[in-house]
Amino acid sequence: MKIFILTSGMTQNGPIWMNIFWPHYMVYRQTVPTVLLETPYLERPPSNLANRWAMRKERQQHAARLVAEVKEQMEPAGPNILLVWALNTNDIVRSTFLEPVWKLFDHRVLTVLDTIEIKNVDVEHVKRFDLITGICSDIGNEFSEASGIPHLYFPPHTDVLSFQNPGDYRPIDMMIVGRRENRLHDPIHRHFNDPKLRRLSLDYLTRGKNFMPDTNEEEARSLLATYGPSKISFCFEPSHWYRFAGRSPLTERWVHSWTSGCTVVGTTPRGTGVANQMDWPEATINLPETSEDAIALVSELLADTVGLKRRRYRNIAEAARRHDSRHRLQRLFHELDLPVPEALADGLNKVDAFSQKMFQRTKEV
Repeated sequence: MKIFILTSGMTQNGPIWMNIFWPHYMVYRQTVPTVLLETPYLERPPSNLANRWAMRKERQQHAARLVAEVKEQMEPAGPNILLVWALNTNDIVRSTFLEPVWKLFDHRVLTVLDTIEIKNVDVEHVKRFDLITGICSDIGNEFSEASGIPHLYFPPHTDVLSFQNPGDYRPIDMMIVGRRENRLHDPIHRHFNDPKLRRLSLDYLTRGKNFMPDTNEEEARSLLATYGPSKISFCFEPSHWYRFAGRSPLTERWVHSWTSGCTVVGTTPRGTGVANQMDWPEATINLPETSEDAIALVSELLADTVGLKRRRYRNIAEAARRHDSRHRLQRLFHELDLPVPEALADGLNKVDAFSQKMFQRTKEV
């Protein structure tokens, strides 16, 4: 068995979003022989004509290289599984680079990693796949309805086993990464950054002016190393952001927060299938409508050291039980009617044992 992943390159020039997918790749690589078919990230040119020209040039430069790599790496005994990780429509178009070797794969899976609108996609490109997986069930269903290809909901996940952090050392009081609901978060951030309160509220950027990691591995480790010593993480459902078009999926920041043992504060996502992914008590503590009440709630949470510890163990336990990447890989193998590799079975046993350990700690708080 071998997995091939077609994706934008995991380098400094690639999209910043690839940092959250690096742990997925690591779990896959540890589980089954995995080949990363990287394509350089292409910034969108200024016009449609320029875009078509740039795509044509990229095809000429990289299609032959990718095809040759597939032929060289193909597992003769099979099965050979192709995963196309799509962050945008260009990533779906790039799957046609592999047309000369397309039929050599036993299974071809399109993984929709972001808010790609089916109206912007050539549906004929989607019909070439055997299965669609995606982090947003609503988008996945739209792709499936348009193409006739079955869809498997693949909620966000990470390498919980490697990045879990149940430790007591939490010098960062609260942190936020990326999107936020400004009317609630901005007053909270300003309030707790008053030097008199002696609190640390961190607004995290993975790419800043002073430090530019060379790889998505460095970015991922830096990101998760910052979640780890934090007490509270803010996560806000994203439906009001233009590119989500009213959809409200669970996103990776929740999984990173739970894995790191943070108490999650913000607003709960409402998308299809999300409730079943976060149905334990206090998976997300919703903020009140007014900034005054929100500040009071956060102050109360920070003062409740027992509650912080209880949620830390419970969130880590649930992340391991539900959201470790090994669970997603197991489900994919089941969907493709493939046996679970021994390395994956061993990994799942370790995840289960660790989850039980965290559940026991929850009871002892």
